[in-house]
Amino acid sequence: MPSHFLKTDRFIGFGGSISVSVDSPFVSAGVVLGREEIIDMQEFESTTFVYGGASFSMGANGGGFMDWMKRLWSDSKFNWSPLNSSMSVYLLDIENVEDPVTDYSGVFLSETTTAAFGPGVVWGEAYSPNDPDRENAHADIYGYTQGMALTKDLNVTGYVPVKTTGWFNPIPTFHNPGPALQSIWETIQSALNGN
Repeated sequence: MPSHFLKTDRFIGFGGSISVSVDSPFVSAGVVLGREEIIDMQEFESTTFVYGGASFSMGANGGGFMDWMKRLWSDSKFNWSPLNSSMSVYLLDIENVEDPVTDYSGVFLSETTTAAFGPGVVWGEAYSPNDPDRENAHADIYGYTQGMALTKDLNVTGYVPVKTTGWFNPIPTFHNPGPALQSIWETIQSALNGN
């Protein structure tokens, strides 16, 4: 049977991210950086991606809302800072990907919900812009986080493939970041031009 009949458009993955944001009691904006491993069970290989972008949250968050509540309940002054940071690890159920290097590169939007009081959970989805029917690459996200938050989050991130490593071949294939970076730049220009 030809190998393309064995290909699947469903992949699994895992990743981790860190974000730093400026918070008000109910709104925050910041930057997010992360790394993901996309696993191809048919080809016995995994592809590493790095990403970065902007994050926006609405709802009660640790940096803004919790500090605001502490000041309401206390006569003493707290060392209040609008800066907040968080880390999360997550699993991905990825669909509509034939070749991770080309299909999973570029700009993605992720819409997630975070519920945490110390340890917490994150869930949602990531998808390509202008793809309401999810015909292109998209992923369901299930993760763990630390912090204090009950928020609805939107991240706009650019994904760049770094390397692909075979399970039985420890020598990785490194990828040219140029096409992914060009795609990200074109998407930014298109958004700025209102397209």
